[in-house]
Amino acid sequence: MMKLQHVSLVLVVILGACSDGGTDESSSSSSTSSSSGGGGTSSSSGGSSSSSSGTPGTGPFACVGSVQPVVPSMPTVVKLFEFKDFGTGNALQGVNVKLCPVEDDACASPVDEGTTNEEGKVGLTIPVGTEGYQGYLELTSSQIMPTLYFNNRPWVDNAGFSLELLSPQSVATINALIGAELDPTRGHVGFNVYDCDNEGASGVSASVDTSDENSTQSYVSNGFPTTSTQQTDSSGKGGWANLPTGRATISYVQNASSVTVIQHRVLVKAGYFVAVSSRPR
Repeated sequence: MMKLQHVSLVLVVILGACSDGGTDESSSSSSTSSSSGGGGTSSSSGGSSSSSSGTPGTGPFACVGSVQPVVPSMPTVVKLFEFKDFGTGNALQGVNVKLCPVEDDACASPVDEGTTNEEGKVGLTIPVGTEGYQGYLELTSSQIMPTLYFNNRPWVDNAGFSLELLSPQSVATINALIGAELDPTRGHVGFNVYDCDNEGASGVSASVDTSDENSTQSYVSNGFPTTSTQQTDSSGKGGWANLPTGRATISYVQNASSVTVIQHRVLVKAGYFVAVSSRPR
């Protein structure tokens, strides 16, 4: 039976911060140095990596630069994806799911795509090769806010994957909580940053190179989004509302060491929520 990795969106800022639970499938920490970090350049079938290794930090970020990649056990896998409504927990039928090459902004040539069944599930075939496949998910349906999902480590196996998506009703609730009106011509990002133990990373400040005066940043603090703090708590969650569209690089600084421990390049699309899971490499 396939192991089920549960990834839940708890959205911070605008739509918050995605919470990625379960075990990480694509790498493990090691004291042995590795030039490939946690994935580096993906296999020939996966295009270039969407992130880069940062500078080794201290304590929970001492592994940066020495994370060993998991080697796929077979060149092609069929991965089961499951999607539920964030507000109700109900299965989402009829969600169009695309696995997109990491540098294909329009997702014009998806690696595979499908539509969820009555259980909210769909299987996608992924060419993981010998190093894993670095790609992102595009999720669309009349029931949800259009969503992109980025993980800075490649897909490597057939472990099940579950994600909770935002309905229009959930979006309205979050708008009220953070006091920000969403601009439909801009995109909205929620991140979950992890440490070397695959736990939510506290004491981390995040920045994005495309933020401007019309963007709103917040972090989750004690379970609620707030603009009054400048770093993550133990949840490791935060995000931005109303970012300009296009490619953006998120940088995570461990405040205890004052070094950038992770950088993650993502895509922001107008009217989309972008869920981001970032781990040391």
